Amino acid sequence: MVHLRRIAKEKSERSIRYSEMTYADLEEVKAKLEEQKSNYEEIMRCRGQLIASLKAVENATQKRLVAVLGNLLSSSKNKG
Repeated sequence: MVHLRRIAKEKSERSIRYSEMTYADLEEVKAKLEEQKSNYEEIMRCRGQLIASLKAVENATQKRLVAVLGNLLSSSKNKG
């Protein structure tokens, strides 16, 4: 029973702390949320750029691989 009272008291204290938030506190929270949103958008923009770069590297590598294999095949046919 003591455990339940302690939990109820802690929850009550936490609720009081939340209700005592000032306008400045709310503005601070709002500023942090806006910063997080901005950071997230920047991360997503960079993610898109990275994906595009990786696809370009993958395509270039594939083209070089095809060219090298073509040279090896034609070289082996000329020697054989």
